Amino acid sequence: MLVNSQLLGTPGSSQNLWQRLVKRMTRFFTKLDADKSYQCLKETFEKLGYQWKKSCMNQVTVSTTDRRNNKLIFKINLVEMDEKILVDFRLSKGDGLEFKRHFLKIKGKLSDIVSSQKVWFPAT
Repeated sequence: MLVNSQLLGTPGSSQNLWQRLVKRMTRFFTKLDADKSYQCLKETFEKLGYQWKKSCMNQVTVSTTDRRNNKLIFKINLVEMDEKILVDFRLSKGDGLEFKRHFLKIKGKLSDIVSSQKVWFPAT
């Protein structure tokens, strides 16, 4: 059971949603629009031999296996924010360390479209 007073003492609870959003490692902004970003992701998944499917409008589900032949499933959301596209990776099933390795491999292959400019959100 979770008590309301426990939520107040939880680390990070003093940050608002936008501040927590920036802290994640498994996301990046692209220089392209959503459709072109999706096409680049699709080509990268095919080159890496990942199984993928478009779940809904701006979401892709990727399935692969990790080094120990265990299933690794993650979801990718394409979110429009301030005229930029945020590509957000979330682990659905599998090892978190393997997920980060695959994320870094994908991000490396997409380095030509990854925006190096950092986006800061106002603290409210």
